[in-house]
Amino acid sequence: MKKLFLVLITLLLVVGFSNAQYTKLWEKSAGAYPWLANDNSFRALAVNPVTGHLLVASKTTPYAIHILNALSGEELGTLDMTGVSGGTFNLNLVRVTADGKIYACNLALAAGELKLYQWANEAAVPTVAWSGAVAQRAGDAFQVTGSGVTTKIYCSGSSSNVIYVFSTVDGTVFAPATDISLSAAGLARGGISPIADNQEGGFWVNGAGTPTIHIDGTGANVDTINTGVIASGWHSVKYFERAGRKYVAVIGRNDATFGLTMLVYDITTSEKYPKHFLTLSLTNVYNANANATADVTVKVNPTDDSFIIYQLVSNNGIAAFKVNALDIIQAREDLNADNIPDRKTDTVYVKGVVFTPNYQTSNRSYYIWDGTAGIATFKSGLLSPALSLGDSVGITGFIDHYNGLTEITPLTDTDVVVYKDSAALPIEQELTLAQFKATPEDYEAEFVLFKNLTKVSGNWPTSGSANLTCVTGTDTIIVRIDSDTDIDGNLEPSWPSDIRGVITQFSSTNPAAGYQLQPRFFTDFLAIVPVELASFASVVKGNVVSLNWQTASELNNRGFEVYRNSEMVKFIPGFGTTNEKKSYQFADNNLSNGTYTYKLVQVDYSGAKKTVGTTEAVVNSVPTEFALLQNYPNPFNPNTLIKFALPSDSKVSLKVFSIIGEEVASLVNGNFAAGIHEVNFNAVNFNSGIYFYSISVKGVDGTNFTGTKKMILVK
Repeated sequence: MKKLFLVLITLLLVVGFSNAQYTKLWEKSAGAYPWLANDNSFRALAVNPVTGHLLVASKTTPYAIHILNALSGEELGTLDMTGVSGGTFNLNLVRVTADGKIYACNLALAAGELKLYQWANEAAVPTVAWSGAVAQRAGDAFQVTGSGVTTKIYCSGSSSNVIYVFSTVDGTVFAPATDISLSAAGLARGGISPIADNQEGGFWVNGAGTPTIHIDGTGANVDTINTGVIASGWHSVKYFERAGRKYVAVIGRNDATFGLTMLVYDITTSEKYPKHFLTLSLTNVYNANANATADVTVKVNPTDDSFIIYQLVSNNGIAAFKVNALDIIQAREDLNADNIPDRKTDTVYVKGVVFTPNYQTSNRSYYIWDGTAGIATFKSGLLSPALSLGDSVGITGFIDHYNGLTEITPLTDTDVVVYKDSAALPIEQELTLAQFKATPEDYEAEFVLFKNLTKVSGNWPTSGSANLTCVTGTDTIIVRIDSDTDIDGNLEPSWPSDIRGVITQFSSTNPAAGYQLQPRFFTDFLAIVPVELASFASVVKGNVVSLNWQTASELNNRGFEVYRNSEMVKFIPGFGTTNEKKSYQFADNNLSNGTYTYKLVQVDYSGAKKTVGTTEAVVNSVPTEFALLQNYPNPFNPNTLIKFALPSDSKVSLKVFSIIGEEVASLVNGNFAAGIHEVNFNAVNFNSGIYFYSISVKGVDGTNFTGTKKMILVK
C-alpha cells in the first residue's frame, strides 16, 4: 500500500502545479529544424560554460553537433565534423568540460570500436581522443569531469556492467584507466551524472528498467531512490546543487503520461525518499520514443540561486526553463480563498529580508519580506542561525498553517542561509482600521502603521506578554505585547498613540479570525521620541566642513546616518539610551568648491529612521598665492599626482624634463580657473631615474609664476 500511495502522490505532483516559480524561455518541437525530427536521432545536449551556447548532438544525416543560442533556441551553426566516423552510430552523445573543451562519442556494440572525440573549442577541427575495441557495449551513457590534464571520460551502455574510464596526461590524448564495476548490468545505461567535478565524488546513474542509484567512485552502491518515489523506468539522470540544496532530475519514459515530463527531486535530507520539487514538460503531442532516450542539463546562477534547466526528449523536442526562488506572495497564495495557503505542506524556496526580532526564546521565529509580501518563519530549537534586522536570507522549507498563521518551516537547521546583512527594511504601510478589517488576510505578515490608537482594555505588562484592546473611532484591534521583545517592563506610553508592527494571527478554530497587531520594539510606539536633538550646525574651514550636533536625551539610539547631497557618507554610532547630553562631530574633508546640503538621520535599534536635522555649507577655498606642490607619491611607479594652486584664473603650462634637460612630456597647456588643481603623470613608458617638472603660469591679472620640482621614478 505504501508503494501505491507514493506512486499516486507522484502522479498528482506531475499533473498538479509545480512547487517552484519558473518561466519557459523557449521550446522547439520536432520539426522546428530539419535535424530535429521524429526519427530517433537527436539524443543529447550540453551547455558550453565558456560560450554559454547549448550544444545538441543529432544522428540525422549528416551527423552533426548543432550550436544553439541557449536563451532563445536559435540555431547558430554546427561543429566541424571532419573525421567523425565509425561505430553503430558515428555520433551519439556530447558533453563539455569547464574550460570549454567539447567531447563526443559514437555508439559501439560489444567487441566494437568505441571512438571518443575532442574539439578544443566550437571553431576547432575534432581530434580523436581515443579509439579502440571495447568488450561491452558503450556510448549509450557518456560523461566528463575535470578539465585539462585532470579530465576524465566515462562511457557505459545497455547491458554493460562497467563504466569505462579514460584519463589523460596532456589534456588531448586519452588512455583507458581502471573501469568502474557496476553491481548490475545496464545500471548506467542511460545516465551518468557526477556529484563533484571528479571521479572521487561518485555518481548518480540510471537507465530504462533500473532504479536511480547513487554509486561511489569505485561503483559501490551508496543509496537507491525508492522506486515508489522515482520509478525504475526513467532513462537519464542529472545531479546538481543550488542554494545549499542537492537535487536530481530524471527524464525519459516511453509512455504518453510521462514521456514529455521531467521531474526534479530534493535529495538533501533523504536520498531514499526525496521530496518532489519541480515538474516540467514539453507541450507537443507525445511521439513514441521506443528507447526512452532523453537528456537534461542545468546551468546554475550562483549570484541569485536561479537556474536554467534544459530538457531534451528524443522524437519530441527541446525546451529551456528558468527557475527562480518563489516570490513570498506566491508561496502563501490562497487562490480558493479558504484562508489556508494552497501550497500547505509543499517544499519551497524563498528569499527575503528579516524585519522583526526573534519572537521566541527557545525557538527561532522571525518575519521576512521580499517586496511582494511577508511571511512568518518558524524552526524549533536554537540550532538554526540567529538572525538580525536587515539580514537577507534564503530559506528552503515547507509551507505550514498554525492557528491561522501561514509559516515557512525550514527543512533543517542549515536550510536558512544568510546572504548579506544590512539590507533595506520594509517601510510601514499606513492603514486605517477600517481598511485593514475589510480584508485582514491580505495584510498578514505585513509591516503596518495604525494612527491614533487608544487603549480601552488590558493591562500594560510590567513583565510578560499581554493583549491590549485598542480603538480608533468604532473600530478595534488587539495589540499583542510579546514577552520576547523589549516592550514589557517599559513605562506605558501615553494614549492615543501611533503604533506600528507586524500583522499576526492566532485562532485555533477559525482561519479567518484572530488577527493582531504585534509591535516589534518599544520604539514602535511612535508617541515616544527616540532622540531629542539640542543643536545641529556646520562650520567651514578651507575645504573641510565640520558638522557638530548635541542630543539632550537618547532612547534606543543605534546612531546617525550623515548624508551629503542625498548620499550617505558616514554612520556615527549613538549611545543607546541615556538622559545625559551627548556631543557628536564629523569632518567632511577634501571638498571641492560648491554648496553642500547635509542631512542627519537618526536610526534606532528596530531599524526605524527619522530625519532630525539639516544644514547647508558653502565651500569656497581659493588659494592666496601661486604654488607648485611636491608630487605624491615620490618616488613613484608608474603614476604620481602633481598639484598646483592658482589664486586667479590663469593660463598654465606644465612640462616634464629628463635629467639632461630634454622635454619628455607636456602635461598641461591651457586655461584654468582659480583654485587647486591636480594632474596625473603616467610614466609607464619611461625608464627609472630623476625627472623635473616645471610650471609656467600667466594670470589674468598679469601676474606670472614659474616653478620647478624634482621627482624620482623607481621601477
